[in-house]
Amino acid sequence: MAGSPSSATCPQGLPTFGIPDVGLTDLTALAAGAAGVALVAFADTSILSRTFSLRGRYEVDQNQELVALGVANGFTPVPGLPGEQQRVLPAATLAAVVIAGALSLVEIHGVARLARTRPSEFAVSLVAFVGVAVLGVLPGIGLAVGVALISFIRGA
Repeated sequence: MAGSPSSATCPQGLPTFGIPDVGLTDLTALAAGAAGVALVAFADTSILSRTFSLRGRYEVDQNQELVALGVANGFTPVPGLPGEQQRVLPAATLAAVVIAGALSLVEIHGVARLARTRPSEFAVSLVAFVGVAVLGVLPGIGLAVGVALISFIRGA
């Protein structure tokens, strides 16, 4: 039949195990992405642990936090959701959980106090927020770090 797929184009059975053929360009791209993910995970963990430690008035060991993050990521593909639940929960439900968690971290009074007491730091926080919202996580964080460094150098 014309147009019917041949059996040679569809592999059958389980794939064979082996070391993948990965070139230097693939490793470079992988390293850049991995560094970005590690930076975001480090910043996220650091900020969250500091926020909760300030609210609960207790000390946090950042090294212990990072070890716990590594262990959790090593043993849990998606925290708290076994494979079957991932398939049945709608994406909107998961989005609502993430949004509710993020909203609990927003401190409007703290941002307003920052605007009154340290206007330059408030401007840096706005650049970070808008940068992440408009450019995406990695470019936005890069922009925020650059602006914070410029502000620090200018102040020194």
